[in-house]
Amino acid sequence: MDNLLNEVRIEIEELHAFFVDWYAGVAARESLEARFLSHLHAELLMMPPDGNAIGLADLTVAFQKAHGINSDFRIRICDVEIKHRMPEHLLVTYTEWQSGSTASESGENGRFTTALLSRQQPFKWLHIQETRLSDAAHHAGRAAGYFDF
Repeated sequence: MDNLLNEVRIEIEELHAFFVDWYAGVAARESLEARFLSHLHAELLMMPPDGNAIGLADLTVAFQKAHGINSDFRIRICDVEIKHRMPEHLLVTYTEWQSGSTASESGENGRFTTALLSRQQPFKWLHIQETRLSDAAHHAGRAAGYFDF
């Protein structure tokens, strides 16, 4: 694994570990800026699986409200790749497996994420597109143990 890919993987894994801590109420409220919001570009656009675009202001409010709401939530990140290396940006993809999620009936869901990050570190997230995995991919993920935390 090259150094840049490793740094991107660490960025993604650490952010998602923070999400788990945040939803569990383990992360201090004062850590939201340093551990999450400071990683986001001021003009961030996030497209979650439901297709409702979210900008930085709305995402900030949503996270402030979500502190401590779900101590059972877990995330596993897999298959991190840099798809394109541009002079100023990186286009990255990864698969996210969630367990204990209140956003799905079964509590489990998988999503494929494409993100545009600044190439200069510290990374800034400019665009995030999440796509819900198909039922077949979800079942394959379960069979592969991706929901076993």
